[in-house]
Amino acid sequence: MICYDDIDAIDITEYTAVTAGKFDGVHKGHQKLLSELAKAAGKDLKTLVIRLKPMNHAQKRLMTDEETAQVFEALGVDILVELRLDSELMQLSAESFVRDILIEKCRMKTFVCGADFSFGRGKAGNEALLETMGKSLGFETIVLKKETEEKTEVSSTRIRKLLETGDLQGTEQLLGRPYSITGTVVHGRHLATSLGFPTANVIPDPEKILPPFGVYAVQAEVEDVTYPGMANLGVKPTVTEDEQVLLEVSLMNFSGDLYDKKLKAAFLEFIRPEQKFSSIDELKKQLTKDYEACRSCFDL
Repeated sequence: MICYDDIDAIDITEYTAVTAGKFDGVHKGHQKLLSELAKAAGKDLKTLVIRLKPMNHAQKRLMTDEETAQVFEALGVDILVELRLDSELMQLSAESFVRDILIEKCRMKTFVCGADFSFGRGKAGNEALLETMGKSLGFETIVLKKETEEKTEVSSTRIRKLLETGDLQGTEQLLGRPYSITGTVVHGRHLATSLGFPTANVIPDPEKILPPFGVYAVQAEVEDVTYPGMANLGVKPTVTEDEQVLLEVSLMNFSGDLYDKKLKAAFLEFIRPEQKFSSIDELKKQLTKDYEACRSCFDL
């Protein structure tokens, strides 16, 4: 997948099928759009996604930039163009967005979007404008109905609410995959190792929305190999008073050095909420119970 994060650096020579949006979570609705995009592209066009990125995140995101790019690539997107929604882009007219960006820069022949897609200054661009301009500029517009689950629209907002309440199953149903956190393994205090549960520690991206603090059964992926595991997400109130949020993952059936490696933890089942214990011994006893609960999730 070819990536561009500067509109002036775009250098596309082949014709494309294009879709655009914020794509937070790349959920089932987005996946439907991408599937239609690939179908529209066929063998003659490249698939191109324009990801519109807010300048300031008023709310936390379901996925980091890195995670989003990885999912796009896994879904077969050929070209990813990331555009910041700065004042210049926000003031660009809908007509100029089509001519200057979609046609001139992206060499678009087909545009695929959802029924409520709007763009350009004042959100003046819509399905009608695209179809009108398509007749004169030589491109096709394909408009899809919104994806629904249990008669309710699949949306990033709906997924955020489910995740915040700890509904992992509902979140997975709308995402089409378990919710996950990806990060680089960092050094910790090695206390978990002394308790018999060595962990790989990851500091979650501060702009990423998190499920409730607590212990989870997770599936961890490191260097394309997956392992069952136990994870604690939170601030470790028994052993520290700082407020650093940390994801600690104890991998089962693994031995080796994980420092500085990328780890992806997919949340499968909630075991218990985070709590403060009266002693390290009490914490160790509970971790033993948690570990067995996680093993049972994997029939180990």
